[in-house]
Amino acid sequence: MKVIPAINCKDFDCVSDKLLKSAEFSDWVQIDVSDGKFSEAVTWDNPKEIFSFMGELGLALKVEAHLMVEDAFGESLRWLAAGAKRVIVQAEADFDIEDLTRSCAEYGAELMLSISPKTDIGDKSNLLPAFNEFQILSVSPGFAGQKFDGNSLAKIKSLRELFPNAIIEVDGGVNAETAEQAKSAGADIITSASYIFENENPKEAFQRLASI
Repeated sequence: MKVIPAINCKDFDCVSDKLLKSAEFSDWVQIDVSDGKFSEAVTWDNPKEIFSFMGELGLALKVEAHLMVEDAFGESLRWLAAGAKRVIVQAEADFDIEDLTRSCAEYGAELMLSISPKTDIGDKSNLLPAFNEFQILSVSPGFAGQKFDGNSLAKIKSLRELFPNAIIEVDGGVNAETAEQAKSAGADIITSASYIFENENPKEAFQRLASI
């Protein structure tokens, strides 16, 4: 299974430490960006700093930016211009899908739609067809270390039925048990923060998930 380490940090010392660890076993990382408005959490948010750091050290990591912010379009532009290969916007945020799709195409980046636990897929039926990549949030937006919401499995199954060829990622509360459940429900990608980085051996934790 495809596994992406998720980096949820309040300062760049934390970000840089987890980037270095991720580069030992992964080709992708997810950067969680929370503005304190869309959710209560506030995280580090300086895309130029991360790509400058990776360039100086020659870290060959692709970055997806999970934007839990009110200004989804403006924040997407910042991350795309810095070098993000995928931006993930919340279905609950305000944005113009045509502008966002065009900007991602101009930068050669992927666009993914994230759906929060409290959001019903049916309520976003007009928006869904504009995407072929989805993220199901199995925790409330913003904070790391939350418990996996089992209701997310039904959402994954529903999305897989609606869009058989879509890429589906699940994010939040992922461990070996919930990763297996997500895969069975139809997920292609899992992201993990606490399970990987709070393990004494992050590489082993990552490989355990990848083997599911």
